[in-house]
Amino acid sequence: MYLQEEPSVEVFRDYHYINRQKEKAGGLSLELGGVTIQRRRDVPYPAASLPSHPKNWNRTWFYCRDTSPEGENPLPGYRPTRLPSTGDLPDRLSTEERAQYATSIAKIKALIANGLTGVDLTRCWVSWNILPLSRRARLMYEYTGELNDPLRFSTAQLTEQDVNSTVKTLLGEKQEACNKTGLKPFYTKNPAPPVSIFPAVYSLRLTCLSYMCLPFRRLKRRPTPISGRKDLTRP
Repeated sequence: MYLQEEPSVEVFRDYHYINRQKEKAGGLSLELGGVTIQRRRDVPYPAASLPSHPKNWNRTWFYCRDTSPEGENPLPGYRPTRLPSTGDLPDRLSTEERAQYATSIAKIKALIANGLTGVDLTRCWVSWNILPLSRRARLMYEYTGELNDPLRFSTAQLTEQDVNSTVKTLLGEKQEACNKTGLKPFYTKNPAPPVSIFPAVYSLRLTCLSYMCLPFRRLKRRPTPISGRKDLTRP
């Protein structure tokens, strides 16, 4: 909703990486493990701290009835060997790729400079009742703000207190940080401000013209006298 463009896997992998769970560095993959997607360090990205562990998970514990057809294994299939850990994982963007997505990367930096935080991203889809990883007919910045908007998965109107408590549950930030909004999301009722490059170009042209119009003078430099020798430039 902030970038106002289609999601890009290439830009995503420039800010995140896949972390394998292994027995030790350079060792085999865990028998009961997996992979996680984590944010790269030292990258300008509006991230937020996550909880160290899930809380109150037992309150949502439930049992599921086995409805698998007769003769079909009710559990997902497994393999007798571990997953290989020698395959190459996606790396950061190359120089050519970075030039292709330079506009998107510049937008992210500009949004952060204007106050965008990771809490803002979470507060947005929580308050709008929009699932971030879901198939949608429109982009989130096209959200109308109406309760019957097709982008929403529920027509329930959350209160400010509901949003604050939900964001606190999802993030590992303090409650004060979860209650704040750094940069309001862009949508039909709050469109992004227009951006123009003409002021910057005009300023650059004035600077260049001013530099070209400076009078050039030939400055005569007197030779520096050498220590212990007579200054031959003086009479």
